[in-house]
Amino acid sequence: MSDIFSLFSWVGVVIYFVSKHSETLAKLNKTQKIGVFISYILATLTTGISIYFGSSFLTKSFQNEFLIVIIRLSVVLITLGFVYSL
Repeated sequence: MSDIFSLFSWVGVVIYFVSKHSETLAKLNKTQKIGVFISYILATLTTGISIYFGSSFLTKSFQNEFLIVIIRLSVVLITLGFVYSL
């Protein structure tokens, strides 16, 4: 069920991005639009992989669920903060 929510969220973000930046995207040629799409996909995949594997690597030795949630939340915030700063 969470996979479906993630997929819908991703599609929603793409639709929001396209609608928000439609004037800028209209100015780009076809090659530039493909480049923007590829860079967005790569950034999304890189962030998702680093969050998934980073949080699982850091939490595999802990058994306290509260501590695991705190570590995972910290990994997500740090990763998104790093990506946002780029």
